[in-house]
Amino acid sequence: MNFPNSFKQRLHISKGVSINGNISTEDSGCIQGVINGDVISSAQIIIEKTGIVNGNIHAKSVIIKGIIKGNVHCPGKVYLLKNGEVHGHIYANEVSINKESKLKGGLAQLHHNTSSAEIIAEQKETAEEIIASALADKPRTDDVPQNWF
Repeated sequence: MNFPNSFKQRLHISKGVSINGNISTEDSGCIQGVINGDVISSAQIIIEKTGIVNGNIHAKSVIIKGIIKGNVHCPGKVYLLKNGEVHGHIYANEVSINKESKLKGGLAQLHHNTSSAEIIAEQKETAEEIIASALADKPRTDDVPQNWF
């Protein structure tokens, strides 16, 4: 698989390291340990097979070999590789999913001028419309004949 050649790793969370709190960086990074919080990067983030993120990821591109329990927001490409898991939604321009990976959530394509917050608001509005429509179509009990025999 061809990944961007410009990857210069500056953030490295080693196996055995656990961080409680959000991480924000302008650099690319590799996560082999556990992060209990959000990861925000203006570059590429790699979640290695020993890496676990219990939070959302916002990055330019994301490579997932480990586990993410949260949403992935990415204006570039997300690679969900063999044995990688996402327990949440992926909002990205492009997504590559290996058949031996797990996605327990949904996918939404980000367009270059669309933010993930706009997509979430649109999905909420659509869900509210579906619920309102279902409630409007619900049969009224006063329309049911009282004597069926």
